[in-house]
Amino acid sequence: MLATEDDLRNWLTATEVGATPKHLGIRLDEAGNFLPIAGNTVIRHVTKGSRSMEMLVSVQERLKQAEFGAHFAYLPPASFHMTVFEGVVHDRRRPDAWPEGVALDRPVADTTALYLDRLSGFTAPQFTMRGAGVSPLGLLVEGATQQDERGARHLREQFTVPFGYRQHVHDAYRFHITLAYVRRLLPDAAIGYYMTLCSELSAMVQAFGPLELERPAFCTFADLTHFEEALPL
Repeated sequence: MLATEDDLRNWLTATEVGATPKHLGIRLDEAGNFLPIAGNTVIRHVTKGSRSMEMLVSVQERLKQAEFGAHFAYLPPASFHMTVFEGVVHDRRRPDAWPEGVALDRPVADTTALYLDRLSGFTAPQFTMRGAGVSPLGLLVEGATQQDERGARHLREQFTVPFGYRQHVHDAYRFHITLAYVRRLLPDAAIGYYMTLCSELSAMVQAFGPLELERPAFCTFADLTHFEEALPL
C-alpha cells in the first residue's frame, strides 16, 4: 500500500488559488508550532526504545533532510502512534464524528467522560501491524497478516458503538503513523521528487518486519505532541 501520485498532490500541493494546508492555523501555525486542540482517540503508541522507534526516527530524519523538508512540521517521537479509531476533536464537530445525542457545542471533556464510562471493561484483541509504505507525512501501515488486518478492521467497527458515530471515511480509512504535517504547500514539481524518495523509504520499512506497538489505549490530548493514556484497552 503506497501513496499514489494523486495522494501526494491532494496532501501537499494547492488545488485552488489561495489554498492553504488543511490544518494550518487550527492544529499548527506557519512556523511549525503545534497549537492547542483538545480531543480524544484510541491509539497504539510506538514502543519507546524499540527498534521500531529507531526506524521511525530514521525515516523522519530523512524526510526532514529532504529538499522540501522545511515545508513540514515534525512531531516529537514520543507522540508516534498508530490510530485505531478517531475520537472527537475540537475542530471536527459534525454529526458523523460526534457522539449521537450529544450537542455539537458540548466541551470535548464531556465526551471523554462519556467514553471512559462506555469503554470500562472493554478488552481489545491483539493484532500485529507492519509498515506498508512511506509518504511525506509518515508511515502507512497494515496488518502483518490478513488475519491481523481483519482484526484491526473489526476492532474499528466495534468502536462505532461506544463512540456513537461512524465517519463517512470509516471504511476507506488507511492505518498510519503520522510523522509530520504540512505547514507550507509544495510546488507541483515536488511530486516526482517525493515519489522517488518515498519509494526508497517504503522498501526499507516493508523489509523491517512487524512493528513494536503498545496495546490499544483510549487517550486524551491537548495538542498533537502528546497523547495521554486515560484507559488501557
